[in-house]
Amino acid sequence: MAVGMPDEWSVERSIAPIAEEWRSLQTHAAGTPFQTYEWVSNIVARPQEARDAFFVLGRTAGKLRIIFALVVHEGRLTWLGETWNNYNMPLVANDLFDSLLPADVDDIWQKVREKLGHPSASLLRRNPTLVGGKPNPFAGWARVNEPTGAYSLALGSDWESFYKQLHASSTRKTLKKKRKRLEQDGALAAKRIDDPALIHEHVLLMLTWKSQQLDADGRRNVFSSASNREVIARFAATHLKQSRVYALHLNGQPIAISFLIEAERHLILYQMAYLSGPTARFSPGKLLLDHVIEMGVRDGHPELDLSIGDDLYKREICDRSMELTNSIKAHSLAGIGAVARERIGTTFKALIKSNDAILHTVLKINSLRRILLGSGSGNEAI
Repeated sequence: MAVGMPDEWSVERSIAPIAEEWRSLQTHAAGTPFQTYEWVSNIVARPQEARDAFFVLGRTAGKLRIIFALVVHEGRLTWLGETWNNYNMPLVANDLFDSLLPADVDDIWQKVREKLGHPSASLLRRNPTLVGGKPNPFAGWARVNEPTGAYSLALGSDWESFYKQLHASSTRKTLKKKRKRLEQDGALAAKRIDDPALIHEHVLLMLTWKSQQLDADGRRNVFSSASNREVIARFAATHLKQSRVYALHLNGQPIAISFLIEAERHLILYQMAYLSGPTARFSPGKLLLDHVIEMGVRDGHPELDLSIGDDLYKREICDRSMELTNSIKAHSLAGIGAVARERIGTTFKALIKSNDAILHTVLKINSLRRILLGSGSGNEAI
């Protein structure tokens, strides 16, 4: 049995009463920025999310050891905020996390389900297999591999030498030419946005661009909803210690924007997008990404997590990859249908992504459907 296994379990429906305990636990716990109090409280500030939210707390001798932020809806157990979270897991005290065995994880999930009235199915998506470089014991429970991976880049200690390692000589020359071409059109500057009002404005604009790009590419688009975009913009503008927003401006106007989340030295590039139009052919996104990486190096970060998504630019520059898992399990006859649909969907997604020709065809169909029916009309897996 793991060190300090919880011996007392409780459920809260509101996050406010446990704010102090949550913030205290996250200073010495395994988790990602998506399990911090700041991130989760921002999610449940949205009434639609708060309505079905449950916070399951495990304590040992009265001391909080683990927090699950979950949703139970129509008998299905899912992670809270999975629309916006790139990684999902409980927040776990470090010593407990390090000593958990598979049998302990089974026991913990049994206790959680008991407290939540025995949901009929668990559909727990995007569990990271590594957390802080250590295996995540929760990623193996009822495991179904997620077809989409996550990528990260180990950062050097000196930007000039690291930049030469990051890009081949030919790539550096190409990017230099593109920068000079943009500079012919006016003042070009990469900068960090610090003012809360401007942060809010920039993040909303970035997510609008991203939504347009996802629609054009025929990919799954969680940002088609203005209210979904607002959740992220609100977090960025109100949690300045956890947020970094960088923009590439041409003549004072943004042509590329990135939003990063930082917690306990974990730096995640959450989203990045660029303005479509004449400037797009000069790779403003790549130019801004280089600036983001440079700032990470200069600030002493050991790694930049480019997070979930098999984008080509990630695979080109990242030197580390990580599998994600989904925990899919039926707990009663009522849950069998939901689990079967989830498994079929995951298998279908993996099949599509394994063949470039099939993937290209599916994305074209998705894109055409959105042109005909409007953004957000589809429920595509890709």
